[in-house]
Amino acid sequence: MNLFKILEDKLVYKEYNRLKSEGRAELFSPNAESMGIIRWGLRLMYIFGPLSLYLIYQNNSAAVFTIWLFLQGFFWKSAVEGKMDSGYPYLEHTDAMGLGFVFMFSIIIALIVWAIWAS
Repeated sequence: MNLFKILEDKLVYKEYNRLKSEGRAELFSPNAESMGIIRWGLRLMYIFGPLSLYLIYQNNSAAVFTIWLFLQGFFWKSAVEGKMDSGYPYLEHTDAMGLGFVFMFSIIIALIVWAIWAS
């Protein structure tokens, strides 16, 4: 089996296993959608995290966008993991709307920071 897949599965189920060991995950059953969001959030984080560090080291203004993508992956992953102990495995519409607003406002801030850094 692929070593990368084993490591990724450990990271995806880390919060669920912690809640399960504490007895707080009895209402939550992991499904493909919720674990898929965590999986893609982690993928964004471990692709754009090192890339961000490299671009910062190179003093490249594109690092703003890679940092922004890293943070988006973190926010989506954290949002789903935060819902695990409530028993509802999906993001509710208000949660998704809040993340959408964070997405919109943070890209505006990222564009402003990029414009300042690039000039």
